[in-house]
Amino acid sequence: MEKELEVQAKIEAEIRAKEQEDGTAADHDFRKMKKEDRMRLMQKNKEEGNELFTDGNYKSAAIRYVKAVNHGNKLKDIVGNGNDEVNKLFVSCYLNLSQCYLKLEKYTKAYASAKDAHDLEPENIKVVFRRRATGRRRGRFPWRRRPEAAGRAA
Repeated sequence: MEKELEVQAKIEAEIRAKEQEDGTAADHDFRKMKKEDRMRLMQKNKEEGNELFTDGNYKSAAIRYVKAVNHGNKLKDIVGNGNDEVNKLFVSCYLNLSQCYLKLEKYTKAYASAKDAHDLEPENIKVVFRRRATGRRRGRFPWRRRPEAAGRAA
């Protein structure tokens, strides 16, 4: 019985470590904060992610961007979905997160982040470009030649 508990504890510790590493750990921040404070935390995590990305630490940068998005989700509960300032931060975080996942060669996650940005701002050219780029990397939008172009290439 004691050995089973040790094995279970070890498995749970491994799962928590994996979640922390991936940035998918449960968010335990249940504080009630004002809009300005949540915005400040979201912006701060985004800026820290930018610094980490610039230094080439893509995994840690992705974790910061995920934290920024989590703060933003709590902010949406306060101000609603129509706030342009919040949406701009979300789009920026999702695009940066998508780029991190591209660098880490996690193409499915990169595509999902780009799609989230596209859902917020479908007309933004950078969003469209990133979504197409991530889609190509995961084989969703392969390069296609038009039939007339294929005949001339031979």
